[in-house]
Amino acid sequence: MPSDRPPGPHIDPLHLSPSLWRLVDALLAYPRMTDATQREILLGMMRPEMVNMISRYRSPRVDLFSIVRTAQDYGMLQELFEAMVLIDSDPIRRLALEQALYSPANSDEHGTESE
Repeated sequence: MPSDRPPGPHIDPLHLSPSLWRLVDALLAYPRMTDATQREILLGMMRPEMVNMISRYRSPRVDLFSIVRTAQDYGMLQELFEAMVLIDSDPIRRLALEQALYSPANSDEHGTESE
């Protein structure tokens, strides 16, 4: 059955920068992110104009690739970070996610500023 949602950006995992791979891996470290319902809760905390453009997948890793890439395209990686740490405030996972998001390889082109 065709979706009424406009198609999201095409995700080519081979062309994701290493910093985005680290961000996806840091998100996957959160046990909740392997559950589709929990990913929906995360997205429910973000702006609909971005969420509506995400192509969704059954595989948690591929789904998170799509989420991260779309958040990057919309300059919303910071919002993704804030929503994730609100859902799960584990300090060790938060630090890993923060390091992945604010690594020197990330810049304004990823919707964040390096510290």
